[in-house]
Amino acid sequence: MTAASKINPKTFGAIHASRKQIAGLADDTAWRALLVRVTGKDSLRTMTGPQLGKVIDELHRQGARKTPPKRAFKGRTRKLADSDQAQKIRALWLALWHLGCIADSSEEALAAFVKRQAKVDALEWLPADKAAGVIEALKGWLARPAGKGGGGVSWSSQPPISDRQAVVEAQWRRLLDLDAIAQPHIGWWDMAYRMRAAPAAPQFYSTKDWDSVIAVYGRFIRKALAKAQAGRKDADG
Repeated sequence: MTAASKINPKTFGAIHASRKQIAGLADDTAWRALLVRVTGKDSLRTMTGPQLGKVIDELHRQGARKTPPKRAFKGRTRKLADSDQAQKIRALWLALWHLGCIADSSEEALAAFVKRQAKVDALEWLPADKAAGVIEALKGWLARPAGKGGGGVSWSSQPPISDRQAVVEAQWRRLLDLDAIAQPHIGWWDMAYRMRAAPAAPQFYSTKDWDSVIAVYGRFIRKALAKAQAGRKDADG
């Protein structure tokens, strides 16, 4: 009898429902990276009950609700917006999360931001012109200096680079500023390769590779920020 056969099937359903609430975890590489980080295993079916509990706790820590709301709409399940603009908006929102700019990466938090920016209740109802405005607002937020709540992303690097690479390079600068890199003399691509997050050279990266690197460095940034905050509390106490 496998470990999975002893687990209530509702447990797997609850985990996948929570997964859907976290921007970025629809990507299989990012999802399996989270599982390995939390439990050392990359499949729910091979986990024990306590390990599944750790996964659930991590998803709740990242913003998933303990009782996810139903997404009923006119008698059917509402699908998340999947247009090119919607995917771009989610990618930029997730970049803010992975640069330590926001504390909640959930779909609900993104919807609240979109409503404030565009006065539209749901991302799937966002017209193209307003979606473009939301994208520019997110890119502007990411471009602000880290000391002013932004991510310090440079969108106009020379020679030109992809948006994902711009985010990774900003993450690396952030990690260096936080003194979170044990070997600061190496390049961010070397560290990504050593962490098995991507191939040895960026020119061989796929979109999933870039997203994997962003997710790995995002965890480092959040850990470093939490450590810095704890240090400040100790100093104040």
